[in-house]
Amino acid sequence: MSALRAEVNRLEEQKQARRADLLQALPVQLGLDSIDDLIHQLAVYASPGLKAAVAAAQAGQRTPRPYRAGRLTPEAKAKIIAALKGGRKGTDLAREFNISHPMIQYLKKGAGLVKERKKA
Repeated sequence: MSALRAEVNRLEEQKQARRADLLQALPVQLGLDSIDDLIHQLAVYASPGLKAAVAAAQAGQRTPRPYRAGRLTPEAKAKIIAALKGGRKGTDLAREFNISHPMIQYLKKGAGLVKERKKA
């Protein structure tokens, strides 16, 4: 069994080495000078999120990360719950407070704003 594991590991290493070789050769195959030139050419096809992260990194800024449940202050939670009770959409609040939509759902449930599912 250990011989098979060793063979699998060896094959994985070969695969990774081959992939690295192919990626390093790609700019030359496309007539570009470097990997950086290749990345620059591909950047126009990146997702909007990746484009924003790259732009922020180039400007020396960090991209904002969503709050974790423990980092959301009680005051922020109270504001979110009040806004939900006032009829604001969870998606809008998630963007405003830079938190995930599931976190909004979690807060809604904790505040009793979610109806129970009907059992079949």
